[in-house]
Amino acid sequence: MNSTIEHIEDTPGKRLVKLSLTIDEAEFDREIDRAFRKIAQEVRLPGFRQGKVPRKVLEARIGLGPAREQALRDAVPEYLAKAVREHDIDLIATPEVEITGGAEDGPVSFAATCEIRPEITVPGYGGLRVEVPSPLATEEEIDDKGKPKPETYKVDEAEPLKVSEPPGPPYGGGLSPADEDD
Repeated sequence: MNSTIEHIEDTPGKRLVKLSLTIDEAEFDREIDRAFRKIAQEVRLPGFRQGKVPRKVLEARIGLGPAREQALRDAVPEYLAKAVREHDIDLIATPEVEITGGAEDGPVSFAATCEIRPEITVPGYGGLRVEVPSPLATEEEIDDKGKPKPETYKVDEAEPLKVSEPPGPPYGGGLSPADEDD
């Protein structure tokens, strides 16, 4: 697989690149084999179990065209993904793919127009400084936190303390007064 990248548009709001890929015939033959295996799973021919039809029989019955189309549908996204990783492209939208050669026979070539993430430059932030307070506590702060605050334990002397009955057993169960005598 050979791939090249060409920058098409580089405006502040939009960046487009064109990836051109060429897949040699020997490499694409493996994809055609995979396509024939996939088609064999779907086709029913008398005398063969489903999925067990040999490639030569399928080629004679349906031809090479449908298998090549299936191989293109399956392989182009995989080769495109490899090229995107190879060229370190940061895609932000689905690429538009156009097959430029090899749809019928020969090496396959296609071009993909890809929208990539724009580079944003913000001028003037290099000289800004931010002061962050120290996360370490001073000795005074540590001493103040260790002492209880008087308002926490303040009791209002105007209201007498009320003693309430302890709550009964959970879920309303318990002993009745008649059971206590036993």
